[in-house]
Amino acid sequence: MSSLEDQVQMLQQLAALQQQLNSSTSPMDSTSSTSQSAEDTAPLHSVGTRPHYDWTPSEFLNQFLQLDTHLYTSPLLTDNDRKSIIENYPPLASLDYRPPSSVLTAERLMNKAQKMEDQSLKRLQYLTSAVFRPLGILAHELFSTETENPNLNGIP
Repeated sequence: MSSLEDQVQMLQQLAALQQQLNSSTSPMDSTSSTSQSAEDTAPLHSVGTRPHYDWTPSEFLNQFLQLDTHLYTSPLLTDNDRKSIIENYPPLASLDYRPPSSVLTAERLMNKAQKMEDQSLKRLQYLTSAVFRPLGILAHELFSTETENPNLNGIP
């Protein structure tokens, strides 16, 4: 019979908790704010999130980098213009991207399929670095603090 008594006692405790919960939740005043700030809100999960920073670029940066143009609806460069820009860019002029040869001891331990995969991956890696090299150079030139850098003369 003790199990039946325990169940009745648990039901009574549950009813008391529900009554306590119902009595503690009263309607909010119309003058009080219903929205909570981000600091008051409990996190939805335990995974950390990156902080969010609101930043708007300056007017000069908007004009210099043409940030106000639409990426997908603005007219693209022609193939000839794009090719001439890439060919005339000083660090990329006559630059031939070829992957270096593998370390001899590692190459000896590879079978034929591994050697072919190694060559194709190296080629893909070097082609990818050739694509991103102009962006890296541009970032370096923009954020360089050298005052005598001749590539920064046009930027005030």
